[in-house]
Amino acid sequence: MPSKIEVSSLNERSVQIRRQRSWPIYKILLRKDRWRKFITTDEGWICLSDTNAKSKVQYLSRDQNRRDLTPATTVTHPKGVMVCMGISANGVTKPRFVQPRCKINSEYNIQKILKPFLKDDYCRLYPNGDAVFHQDYAPSHAYRVTQKFLTNH
Repeated sequence: MPSKIEVSSLNERSVQIRRQRSWPIYKILLRKDRWRKFITTDEGWICLSDTNAKSKVQYLSRDQNRRDLTPATTVTHPKGVMVCMGISANGVTKPRFVQPRCKINSEYNIQKILKPFLKDDYCRLYPNGDAVFHQDYAPSHAYRVTQKFLTNH
């Protein structure tokens, strides 16, 4: 039986936008080992087993075409915790756990994630302050308030 993997579909427009945004970064990174100066962060879920939460998911087996996705089904899903971390050529950041049922808005992102990151991790990984900080385009990262905070710090 083929193994199943959970997928989230991107439409063609989303794929094109991601390619357009990522290519300039790749060109910068590959020039003269600049990738060593980049630190990137993201959020992700760590799931705990033996819980009874439910979630709607779609599965796609490795030999299946995306057009042939099975309908969304409700399955038991483990409870989890969201963790924010970063990685660079100089090491990893400390994990920052997001409070349960918390909306990561600009204020939460700045107070609970970015300020501790800048105080503890950035200075430890790049004591000369010569790194480039990279995030994805999640709303809490893209808010003007967040961008202004990062520009000022």
